[in-house]
Amino acid sequence: SIEACRHANGRDWWVLAARDSSSVYYTFLLDPTGIHGPFVQQPDAGWIEGQYYALSNIFSPDGSKYVRVGGDAPGDFRMYDFDRCSGALSNPVTVHFPDTSTYAPWACFSPNSRFLYVQNWGERLYQYDTWASDINASIQLVGVYDGFLARYNLRASFNSMTIGPDQRI
Repeated sequence: SIEACRHANGRDWWVLAARDSSSVYYTFLLDPTGIHGPFVQQPDAGWIEGQYYALSNIFSPDGSKYVRVGGDAPGDFRMYDFDRCSGALSNPVTVHFPDTSTYAPWACFSPNSRFLYVQNWGERLYQYDTWASDINASIQLVGVYDGFLARYNLRASFNSMTIGPDQRI
């Protein structure tokens, strides 16, 4: 997926696109004169073995973090620091997912950019504390789908998440 983050100058925008099955990222700068790039970066040695595509790529609300969640086995994903001045990704961290594989995962940061929520299969919702010294040790299971079916027998499970105008997920 393609994601955008406001530049540190408050006017311009960074646009990032990840190459499938790779830790190569294409960064574009959008400013009043047009779009510049792509600037190619590879912030780590390689993508997670077994992950073939990116399903949920997101920036934290403050723009300091970028997360790329794939779909397949293993269920691990990557988190990077993001420099809003240069557009550079750095400090890759492989975050371990307790499920052996992911299917239709979706990630969302809390409004203060501290907590990262990731759901899997619409069945389980996990929380990570991105300010913890060991992000992997901070994981908490915060929700489990209870089997409720809404109108027309549609599952009322966890799905796509985003921060709403009321600053709630």
